[in-house]
Amino acid sequence: MKRTKKILHLLFWLPIAAALIVVAVFETNVILPGTLAGNEVTEYYVTMALELLTVAGLPLSLRLFKFPAVIRNLQADKSRYTGFASLRLCVVSGLMLANTFLYYLFMQTTFGYLAIICLITMAFVFPSERRCQTESSELQL
Repeated sequence: MKRTKKILHLLFWLPIAAALIVVAVFETNVILPGTLAGNEVTEYYVTMALELLTVAGLPLSLRLFKFPAVIRNLQADKSRYTGFASLRLCVVSGLMLANTFLYYLFMQTTFGYLAIICLITMAFVFPSERRCQTESSELQL
């Protein structure tokens, strides 16, 4: 369980640190923000894609351990918990990083709000030891 907890903590904190680095790089003008701000067609398609991915990905990530297929897999082999928990963290943190990066590329507040929503969602999937034990042991169909 300690190895799983260490892996999940790394997957939790590393994307947050990466997002802070992205913010620092753009805020200090190392990379100029608003590089793609003038391209409305690209902005529209990217905005639609990320809104849909975020609106679909976050609830799926939060409810991942409630799906019968996941429960069956974990009941068959408890060692798969690390993979499923990693998947959940990667989806939420990947969306957060993508939205943070795209906020600075397009300078559109929609991406900023989506990144903040993803960051808040990260609090609900924090890999505490109690959560790891609860999710991996109390699985029922």
